[in-house]
Amino acid sequence: MLFDLDHFKQINDRYGHQAGDRVLQRFTTIVDKQIRQSDVFGRWGGEEFLLICPETTADQARNVAEKIRHVLSEEEFEQGFTQTVSAGVMGAAACDNIDQLISAADKQLYAAKAAGRNRVETGGAD
Repeated sequence: MLFDLDHFKQINDRYGHQAGDRVLQRFTTIVDKQIRQSDVFGRWGGEEFLLICPETTADQARNVAEKIRHVLSEEEFEQGFTQTVSAGVMGAAACDNIDQLISAADKQLYAAKAAGRNRVETGGAD
């Protein structure tokens, strides 16, 4: 899965980098509470994050991404704003290697953003 915090630059520009840092910290806390010990989560760049869920079907991974998306969207920050996230989920069975898998998840992420953000798009077979 690839996650991208929607319009994150606007948070930094409007509320400052400390508010942006709190968003990043809160997002990682939310994700940590939703994943298993065997899952691997980390920052992929800027406001993008990668979550690898071994031995998980694409449908199961989508459910995890949807839960993360929902929990974050319900969080209100001290300045009164909320933050949403878009996600691209790809099943490993549909790809031959890790580069293809990440590229395919990235395409799903861009589909989620193109469809209006604050959503999860999934591709690949279970």
